[in-house]
Amino acid sequence: MKLTNQQVIQSIYDTGKAGDFETMLSLMDPELVIEEAESLPYGGTYHGPEGFRRLLARVFESVRSFHVEVDGMIADGDQVIVMLRLKLGLKGSDREFETKVAEYWRLRDGKVIELRPFYWDTAALVSALRS
Repeated sequence: MKLTNQQVIQSIYDTGKAGDFETMLSLMDPELVIEEAESLPYGGTYHGPEGFRRLLARVFESVRSFHVEVDGMIADGDQVIVMLRLKLGLKGSDREFETKVAEYWRLRDGKVIELRPFYWDTAALVSALRS
């Protein structure tokens, strides 16, 4: 049975939470492009499933834990918008940082080809990651 685009994105969150990164990466197209805000310590453009793996490695240079809760998801054709609550455990302390994120996903033939996260307050995130 073929998954809907919304089910593919939900699977990415579910397999990521379970630590099943190989399944998560299998849902990404080799032509995947991820664009993170340049102001973030892990900002920049990443390509393909291997780029996603590099992005995660860079994120975990700044955080000790990463928890995502999906608040809502809307799908239209090849596009999926997800509203998230993100809780980060900051490295070097017992502090946590919480923020909201909207993620834009685009798919082709059941695989992710584009991801763009939009943070509610990028400046507050940068400050938390650097402190």
